[in-house]
Amino acid sequence: MLYYVTRSNAGNEYRSEVNITPDGKIYLRAHRILNGIDTPLSNSVQVPDTTFSASKQIWMRTQIDGSTLRIKCWLSGQQEPDWQYVVDDPAPLTRAGSVGMRLALGAATNTPIKFTFGNFKARPMSALAVPEKPIFADGFESGDLRAWGIRATNGTNVSANTSAALIGAYGMRDLIYGNTAIYVGDDSPSAEPHYRARFYFDPNSITMNSNDVHTIFAGYGGANLPMVLKLELGSFTGAYQLRVSLNNDGTTWRSSAWFPISDAAHDLEVDWRAATTAGANDGSLSMWIDGVQLANLIGIDNDTRRVDRIYLGAVNAVDSGTRGSYFFDAFESRRTTFIGPATGIATAALLEPLADPEESGLESNVYEGDPEVPAEWSIWTEEEMTPDEMTPPQPDNEEQNTQPRLYLPQLSH
Repeated sequence: MLYYVTRSNAGNEYRSEVNITPDGKIYLRAHRILNGIDTPLSNSVQVPDTTFSASKQIWMRTQIDGSTLRIKCWLSGQQEPDWQYVVDDPAPLTRAGSVGMRLALGAATNTPIKFTFGNFKARPMSALAVPEKPIFADGFESGDLRAWGIRATNGTNVSANTSAALIGAYGMRDLIYGNTAIYVGDDSPSAEPHYRARFYFDPNSITMNSNDVHTIFAGYGGANLPMVLKLELGSFTGAYQLRVSLNNDGTTWRSSAWFPISDAAHDLEVDWRAATTAGANDGSLSMWIDGVQLANLIGIDNDTRRVDRIYLGAVNAVDSGTRGSYFFDAFESRRTTFIGPATGIATAALLEPLADPEESGLESNVYEGDPEVPAEWSIWTEEEMTPDEMTPPQPDNEEQNTQPRLYLPQLSH
C-alpha cells in the first residue's frame, strides 16, 4: 500500500491510500490518524478499468481542501481522470503540517519489493485557484468587430485587420484622416465599482503635432453619464506619451504624469476603483506599461462613480494635426485581478519617464500621498471636464450591435 501523507503534525496526519491487490486491482481510501488511532474515512473505492502489473508506472494525485479529501490514480499512458474518491471528514485535522510518502507491504510474501518515486510535488490550494472570468475579451481573431456591442467605424476606418495584428493573426486598425471619433465600445460592464482592462497598443508612426492629445480608452458611467476614467495619447518634445486620469464625484480630473513610449507595440493595463463609501476618499487609478506600474493615483473622492461601458480607439478630441493609423489588440477586462501580458509578442522597451514634468508643457504638482510610491508616479494635474466628456460620444456613425455576443477570452493568447 502507498500512502500520500498530508497535515502531518505531532503524529497526527491524513493518509491518502492507494492499495494494490495481488491481482492488480487498485483501491483508494483516506485515513485520519489522530493520537495513534487510524480511522478510515469511508469504504475503499476501486479505480475503474485499471489493472496494475510489475514495471508499470502509477500516477497519483491527492488534494485536501478544508475538510474535503480527494484522490485519483491512473497508469502512465492513460488520460488523467476526474477525482475518483471524494470524502468529507466530520472531525477534520486543521493544524498545518508536513507532507510525504509512506509504504506498507501488508500480507505480501514475495519480498523484497522495490518501489521508486519521482515527480513529487506539493503546492497550496491557492496555486490552483480558477482564474477570474473576464467581463469581456476580444483579440479580433474573428476577423471582424462583431464581438463589440458598440461600433463607430465611419465606414471602414475601424476594422479588424491583419496589418494591425500584435497578437495572433488580427488586430484592430484605427485609420484617422479627420477629427471624427472612431472607436469600438463594450457595454457588458454593469455599474462596476472596480474595473480593470488590458490591451496592446502600437502608435504605428502616426503623425501628431507637438501638444496634440486625444483619448484612446475611456470608461463611462452609462449611456448618458460622464466619463469616469481615460487613457490619453499625446505627442510632446517629439515623443509619444501616455497618461491616465480619473474623475471625482464632481467635474474635476486627477491626471498622472506623462510617460513616453516608443513607436512599437506596448502592453497597457489600467486598474480603476471607486471609493468604498462616501467620505472614504480611497478611489484610485493605476497604469502599467509593459508590465511596469508607472501611475498610481490615490485618495480620490469618487464613491458615486461606476464603470458601465468603455470605448477603445480614437474616442474624442482628435486634433487636426493627428493623422494616420494605429493599432489595438488583445483586449481583456476583469473586475478585480491583475491581467498581465498576453503571450506571443515581444514588447518594446519603455522609455525613461520625464525627469521634469514641465517638459510636457503642463503645470504639475506633487501629491503628498503614499511615501512608498516613487516620486515620478505621483505627479498629477487637476483640470475640469470638457463638455464632450460629460456624456459618451454619440456621432452619427455609431452602431448598436443587436446580435447575441459571447464574451470569451482568446485562448490563443
